[in-house]
Amino acid sequence: MCELLLDTDVLIKLAAYNLLPVIDHPGCASGCMERNGLIAASRYVALNQLGKKASDPAGATARLNDYCSAVALLEPTSVELQLAAGFEDAAARAGVDLDIGESQLCAIALSRGCPVVLTGDKRAIKAAEALLAAQPALAGLSMRLACLEQAMIRATERLGPLAVRDLVLTERRMDIAVDICFQVTNPAPSADFWPTGLLSYIHDLRASAPTMLIPSDTLSL
Repeated sequence: MCELLLDTDVLIKLAAYNLLPVIDHPGCASGCMERNGLIAASRYVALNQLGKKASDPAGATARLNDYCSAVALLEPTSVELQLAAGFEDAAARAGVDLDIGESQLCAIALSRGCPVVLTGDKRAIKAAEALLAAQPALAGLSMRLACLEQAMIRATERLGPLAVRDLVLTERRMDIAVDICFQVTNPAPSADFWPTGLLSYIHDLRASAPTMLIPSDTLSL
């Protein structure tokens, strides 16, 4: 069973930062990538985007291919697609942003019992919170959605904040919020650059999605 599902945006950014190997499921001390998963089509979207956006496209795409060879590549079933379509319809009626990739990840997580969905789209997490009344099935994802900033905190726990900052510096403008949090424009960052910025984004999101966002500030349950 997959215990951590990643969306396309997270795949792109963590591959560019060379952080995919250190982001694994919540109960793992290290080296448990085989229990991570992603929608198979996400691989090809991510490869295309890395070819356009990464400062080292060849290196980033090689890292992504290596990662995809180790994790589960998932195809949504007809039942999961139907569930995802219901989420998308409800989102459209409510005027909130939940795209097809995020809706399918939510459906797969619910159907297959995957504990955590890691998404780079904060709007999707807020949308899931807003849709709880209209789509009671989403309650099954309570405290099981996580954002990129929580993954970055997990990476710093594994590698150290300065090592992660060095990786972020190689891919400036890959994610504006991450750039701000790691003070990429500051040649001598203040000692408190970590973890103040990341925590600020996480706590702001938690205020908007208190039911859905995982309760810790890292990828743990």
